[in-house]
Amino acid sequence: MKKIGGMFRCMFAVLCICTGLWCGILYLKDMREYCRGEEDLARVYAVVKAQEEQKKPKPKKPAGALVSDYAPLLAENGDVAGWIRIEGLPVDYPVLCSPSEPDFYLDHGFDKAPSAYGMIYMEAVCAAKEECKNVLLYGHHMKNGAMFGALDQYLSPEFGRAHPQIRFDTLEIPGVYELAAVFCLPAGELGEELTGLLPAESREDYEALVKYMEKERLYDTGFLPKWPERLVTLMTCEYTKRDGRLFVIAGERGSVNSIKK
Repeated sequence: MKKIGGMFRCMFAVLCICTGLWCGILYLKDMREYCRGEEDLARVYAVVKAQEEQKKPKPKKPAGALVSDYAPLLAENGDVAGWIRIEGLPVDYPVLCSPSEPDFYLDHGFDKAPSAYGMIYMEAVCAAKEECKNVLLYGHHMKNGAMFGALDQYLSPEFGRAHPQIRFDTLEIPGVYELAAVFCLPAGELGEELTGLLPAESREDYEALVKYMEKERLYDTGFLPKWPERLVTLMTCEYTKRDGRLFVIAGERGSVNSIKK
C-alpha cells in the first residue's frame, strides 16, 4: 500500500509540474503578444510624432482638409480611415478599415502582421455608404486596458458624465462627439431589430435607434442626438454578461482642426 501511495504522490507531483509549465507557457505567449502589440503601436506614434515635429506654421486650411495630416500614416498603411481619442481613457489610436476583408484588423496589427491586439477598425459598410449616419467602430477588450479595454469605465454614470466627449476624426471630417448612451447586451440578444438599425441609413432608422438607446441606456447622459447629427458607436466585449457586448454611442457636437493636439 505504501508503494502505491508513493506512486500516486509521484504522479500527482509530475502532474502539478506539467500544469505549472503549461500555464507558464501560456503566460509567456500572452506577454509576447502584448509586447508585439505595444511595439506595433509605438511605431505608429513615432510616425505621428515625427510629423508633428516637422510641421511649420501654415495658412489655415479649409474645414475638412485633413488628408495631408494623415499622409505619413497612409504611407505606412493605406487602410487608415481616421483617428479616435478619449480624454480620461488610454484610447488614442488610428482607425483602420479594410473593405475587402471587413474583420481583417480583428487579429492583425497596424503593420498587417497577425496580432492578438488587433486594431480599432471601422465597419466596412460605413465607409462604402455615404447615407450611413452611424460609424461603427470595433476594438478588443484587452486585459491590460489597451484598445477598447478601458471602455467599461463608461458603465459608471459618474465617469460617463465627467468624460462625455469622444473625439473621432475621419480622413476628411474632424469631429467631437458627446456621450448619448451606454448599454450592454449578450451577443445572443443582438437581434435584427438592433443590427438593422445601427447603420442608421434612413431618418426612420435613425430615430428608431435613438428611441432604442433612450430605452436601453444604463443611465441618463443628459443628451440624445437628433437627425441628421452624425453618430459614432464603439463596440467591444463585456464581461458582466455571458458573451456580452458593450455599446458606447455618441452624437456629433462640433468640430476640431487636426487629428491630434
